[in-house]
Amino acid sequence: MTTMTTQVTVGTDDGCWSLATPTPYYANNATMLRVGDASSTDFDRSTWYRFVLAVPKNAIINSATLTFTSGGFTAPPPPMTIKVEAADNAAAITSRTDVVGRTRAATTQAWAPTSWPASGTTITTPSFAAVLQQIVNRAGWVSGNYVQFFLEDASVGYASPQQVSIQPADGTTAGQGAVLTVDYTVPPSSVANAGADQTSQPSMTNVQLDGTGSTGTYNTYLWRVISGGGTLSSTSASKPTLKTPATVAGISVVVGLRVGQGTADSTEDTVQIDVLPHSEWFRKADGSFIPTFRYAVIP
Repeated sequence: MTTMTTQVTVGTDDGCWSLATPTPYYANNATMLRVGDASSTDFDRSTWYRFVLAVPKNAIINSATLTFTSGGFTAPPPPMTIKVEAADNAAAITSRTDVVGRTRAATTQAWAPTSWPASGTTITTPSFAAVLQQIVNRAGWVSGNYVQFFLEDASVGYASPQQVSIQPADGTTAGQGAVLTVDYTVPPSSVANAGADQTSQPSMTNVQLDGTGSTGTYNTYLWRVISGGGTLSSTSASKPTLKTPATVAGISVVVGLRVGQGTADSTEDTVQIDVLPHSEWFRKADGSFIPTFRYAVIP
């Protein structure tokens, strides 16, 4: 397992906005980031944080947390939700309209701390591994891209003061930007196994293939007939069948298999099926022959 830690160090990579304040709020250079409700005229504030994430595509996220340096609090913490932008490489946020309009991924993490630490001390979220997993599993994810999280007020409207403060990257004290810590495992490379070679198989019959002996982390199969002919019942099943071809003198059919996650990107493994000569043929009116299982001799 590998642990990666990264911190917000650029002021434009964190900020604060509100959804429902009568005078909508937005700042990416605030001296303090706030989440929650302060009053009937200042409520539903939320924050965002953007990080460079050096985690390989399809890595298994075992744990992911954010650690904040407190800026104090004016009331007990509000209920909060951790979300992530559904993007391969999240761009910096430039306006309130921009942050509100960013697409959030479906899986989120609730966080309801019972208390908030004094200013200058730290607090760490619960793990939101499933939230981050959505991003590194994206088809366009590349290690070293940007990931953007939202810590959003989960209360609705204003009922009573519930607001906490978080030190930003460009606050009055340097080096107190949010810290992202990720523990991850790189899955073993997928290795295809098309099964053992098969000998003395009859022609024009269904021969069972089996790719479940493949190893590593995979959920996708891709079969193909490389040579010799025949027809696969499926190119993507774990255990398709091959209908062997009719052959006069016998033939070897070679079938290939690749496996992977979403795309079958492993090295191709092959299985050879030796097919016996077909013994039953029917002579057509034009003098040509076609293979058959049964035929009648007409006097």
